Amino acid sequence: MISNTNNLLAIPAKKSFDVNLSIPIKNFIKATFGDKEDYSASVDGFNSLRAEALLRSNYKDDCSKLLRYYDQLNAIEHKLPITENQIRIYFKWQDAFVSGGSLFGSKQKTNGSWKLAYEKACVLFNIGHAYSELALAQNLSIDEQMKIALRYFQLSSGVFSFLKDYVNANSLSDLSVDFEPAVLASISWLMLAQAAELIYMKSASFKDEVAAKVAAHAADCYKEAYTSAKTESAKKIIPENYVNIMFVKHLLFQSKTEYHAGNQAQADRKYGLKVARYERGKDFADQAVSKCTIAAFTPTLRANQDEIAKAAAAARKDNDFVYHERLPDPKTLETILAQPIAKPLPVTFPIMPDFKDLFASLVPIALNNAFAAFSAKRAEIMNIEVNRLREATNVLNAFLASMNLPAAIEDSGGRQVPPSVSEKSNEIKRQGGISTLDQMISDLPESLQRNKEILDETIRMLDDEERGDTELRSQFKERWTRTVSSKLTAPLREEAKKYMDLIQNAINADKVVQEKYRMNRDAIVLLSKQT
Repeated sequence: MISNTNNLLAIPAKKSFDVNLSIPIKNFIKATFGDKEDYSASVDGFNSLRAEALLRSNYKDDCSKLLRYYDQLNAIEHKLPITENQIRIYFKWQDAFVSGGSLFGSKQKTNGSWKLAYEKACVLFNIGHAYSELALAQNLSIDEQMKIALRYFQLSSGVFSFLKDYVNANSLSDLSVDFEPAVLASISWLMLAQAAELIYMKSASFKDEVAAKVAAHAADCYKEAYTSAKTESAKKIIPENYVNIMFVKHLLFQSKTEYHAGNQAQADRKYGLKVARYERGKDFADQAVSKCTIAAFTPTLRANQDEIAKAAAAARKDNDFVYHERLPDPKTLETILAQPIAKPLPVTFPIMPDFKDLFASLVPIALNNAFAAFSAKRAEIMNIEVNRLREATNVLNAFLASMNLPAAIEDSGGRQVPPSVSEKSNEIKRQGGISTLDQMISDLPESLQRNKEILDETIRMLDDEERGDTELRSQFKERWTRTVSSKLTAPLREEAKKYMDLIQNAINADKVVQEKYRMNRDAIVLLSKQT
């Protein structure tokens, strides 16, 4: 988007596609944290916030929901692990730029990822876009609105600069042409250049020495934007009309830098230097007019060209007829040092000062995992101590058995049944006697077979899924970008192996129980009889 009055540029937006956040997040919270607290309202609010923030045509009036959504993404990053292997949400976006250097065409590529970092990067890109749109929406003839536009351009520059580092840190540059580091560097410099241009527009109240340094800063920023845009990785992505304006404005502000330096030379009574500065400025102005391909921008360039040409002609005439100063060699002229008044404003979190986290009471997943690890370690230590107690108990029981205790204490010489035997007999009868024990022993094989069938069916389904994934990967090759099935199902196979081991242990234990029952059944029958 180009502002017709000032030829200022806005960055196009990425297009988001609708996605349901509610179901996978609710399922994860329930599985991880249980039903101790109901987060349904928070999850639904998060889902609605995304729709309101992203599924709109422009941000000329307000971008607060977009900023709030980014703050919420930032807040849940360490609480909800949105990845392909845990909370599975596929974020899909359409590129803002087209690989080929045009804009808003039908060839914009649609990309997607399971990474939350990708969603954050896309939202950040649209925040930079929104700031540039809001800047262009201001009336620059009103001082207050010009200040607002200046701030928005600096904010936009800061966002794209931050995004460039974020993309590199999270390896996202391959997921979108918009995330090419050179592209992000170019548009960051472009936004900063336009901020410097707004400051220059107010330079009528500056001294020429200061105005020259401000113009030099704008020229430098446009040069940096143009240089990044012409790198191999960016030159087919950033639109040609954008690149042309960057280059032409670099020349325009170089001419203005020399023009103000010439005015300062007049104030310093250095008439030869004045002529040299004006003529150098005229050369830059002539180049700007000849290189411009934007018809709407040409009148502004010609007006600048005429102003400097007249000043240069008048200065040379005065020097030829009045001052007769020697003209310095243009190659020896000192470079005007830029005054970097415009600076990228850093991205701080939260962006919205009144931001409230919808999941403020949710424990970060790292803390939850640490607590689970602590619980497991505590259980391990407790099991070790319990096993030690059992070993000591077994040693003591063996010692008592060697002394025929406590049976020796109850020995009545065969005249009556010992009380402990009577108690055991009553307990066996209370629980159903020998018939109940026979039924339980007979049910063991059936229960074992049922559990084994469930586990075998689960393993068969995993094998079928892996076989299907392998066939599709072989058919579609590099177009099949899904994570390999064996990697995704590894945790499930680990669980299946664990349960298979449990079943095998149960089979071994059942054999021991059945053998001991067979050996002691007659005694148990006696204990089951009524006295």
